[in-house]
Amino acid sequence: MHRLMMGTLAVASATMAVSQTTPVAKIVQTPPSWSDEFTTGLNANDWDRGYSPWPNTIANRFLIGTGERQIYVDGPYLGKDTLATQAQMNTGGTALFLARRMDAATRSRILTKAAEEQVTAATAAAVGKADWASAMIKGSAGRASTFRHGYIEASLQWTPTKESWPAFWLLPKTWGWPPEIDIVEMRIENGIPMAVMTIHSKQPGYGARGCRAPIPRNGRGYHRYGFYWNMTTAVFYLDGKVTCRLPAPSDLNQEFYPILNLAMGGWGAVPTANTADPQKLQVDYVRVWKGY
Repeated sequence: MHRLMMGTLAVASATMAVSQTTPVAKIVQTPPSWSDEFTTGLNANDWDRGYSPWPNTIANRFLIGTGERQIYVDGPYLGKDTLATQAQMNTGGTALFLARRMDAATRSRILTKAAEEQVTAATAAAVGKADWASAMIKGSAGRASTFRHGYIEASLQWTPTKESWPAFWLLPKTWGWPPEIDIVEMRIENGIPMAVMTIHSKQPGYGARGCRAPIPRNGRGYHRYGFYWNMTTAVFYLDGKVTCRLPAPSDLNQEFYPILNLAMGGWGAVPTANTADPQKLQVDYVRVWKGY
């Protein structure tokens, strides 16, 4: 969806705000198969930075076709980190994603990297418009967070702005596309913070299906975004309530890994000189229950 073919997104089902209690309520009362509570910083054994295992180049530090206006930056790549951990009372810790307008030094390093890597004309044009530095993390094939069937949930806090485009999503272990599972993409629609949830499939006739729902409390505070699937059924959740239930396409019958990122522009509005700096996404935890 979002990341790779934003322009084709056509969420099939109508806006929903279903109030029923979730069938995963019992699952989340059991210990997760894997989790990251972000209490000791970012665990390099669980997460990669950038779109690895693709080459660690500028072209794989953002998605050109979406109109994004950020480059995903981290210390090992450019010596400037945009993802930190901050202590938070009563939760043990969070991952704090920051999108910042590039300073002159970062901008210079980005342009130098692009020249050294001899990027294509299309990439050079996109890099020339990308004037924000932001953060993303992703699991990888073989990591403990990779799983097929079950339930995954993250507790996220977004500071809603029309220019930012946070996402929590899954890609297959094989790195083929589609399928893609967008557990949530956050955006402002008609002044309302919305959660957009989508499955993208290559199964004939399936396409992109999903739903959207207003984020409670006008987007303020932490909210839980979840996704459950098995061989036949896929269900999206917001704060423990079902937002939509869909048939699971056949290409979801494989292992997936999670990705979290904070994009600028793209599906959001183009940032301007008046856009608040920094933009923020906080992650309290990511938890996986495998095989249910």
